[in-house]
Amino acid sequence: MALRGFIESTKRILRIARKPTRERLFTSFKASLLGLSILGLLGFVIQLASTVLTLAVRMGPVPTIPREIVIYVLVAIIVVILGVAAYGRKAGWW
Repeated sequence: MALRGFIESTKRILRIARKPTRERLFTSFKASLLGLSILGLLGFVIQLASTVLTLAVRMGPVPTIPREIVIYVLVAIIVVILGVAAYGRKAGWW
């Protein structure tokens, strides 16, 4: 009985579904690429922090990071977030 319902549901979806336009396909591709990039960057930052902390535990006290570097990193993060938000508004995500 559940198999019959699944088949009927699949038929209904296939009747309604349409091939995406080229613009819609590229928009989906860009959104996926952006999400993958953000996840990759986040994974890299976490791995980098883990490596630094591991080395710090082995070597002693953690060296201080210059204030300018911290500011540059924070500004870069804010710019990326604002860029994603602006793109999302233009693409109609929000």
